[in-house]
Amino acid sequence: MPRVALLPIASILALAISASSYGDQPNAAAADAVYFVQHVQPMLTELGCNATACHGSSTGKASLKLSMFGASALDDYLIVTKAMQGRRVDLVEPAKSLLVRKLTGELPHGGGKKIEPGSSQAESLVRWIRQGVPYADAEATELTSIAIVPPAVTLKQGETAKVTVQAKYADGSERDVTVDAKYRTADNGPATVDASGTITATGIAEAIVVVSYQRQFAVTRSSPSQPRKTASTCSR
Repeated sequence: MPRVALLPIASILALAISASSYGDQPNAAAADAVYFVQHVQPMLTELGCNATACHGSSTGKASLKLSMFGASALDDYLIVTKAMQGRRVDLVEPAKSLLVRKLTGELPHGGGKKIEPGSSQAESLVRWIRQGVPYADAEATELTSIAIVPPAVTLKQGETAKVTVQAKYADGSERDVTVDAKYRTADNGPATVDASGTITATGIAEAIVVVSYQRQFAVTRSSPSQPRKTASTCSR
């Protein structure tokens, strides 16, 4: 009797997801297609949804448990799209999906409002659900690095500058991920940076801004345009 090789359950589910559709996916191959692996999970990571203080904890939060820092895309996809009888995504009225309404603050959420209603992030989520919540782009290539444009800025105290973030892939392609990247200043230096990548100089010393996206990091510097004042000396 011939032996039959058995695949792990996770592998079977992955094959089933990639070979078939969950709901209708009329725009999955379009230029504006949104995929869970390439777009939605990175967004959840940058928003802190799968951090240990939130749904990435060992017990999860409010009946939603995600893998820590997005370690398992397949598990997270199944939780988001199929757990709770699929109540987190509404394929008929995507904008009314529980996932969207929680993140935009339309419904009570322990983590508070994470994204603005009508923002590019909210629209990406709605578009993903409208497209039938596709899992992954089979033709996508590996993310190799991110770059900040411009790589450095010079600001007077009180001035602002906007930076953008480009994701670079193994096949040579690039994609603007400014709205999905996460920004912070190092050591609470003399500058602030908001979620859109706008840097504001609050002092007259050099500040370092750290940007992250899908476990890739880049640094930009904000330098003062005026020199620091030095103590004057008196001649005798």
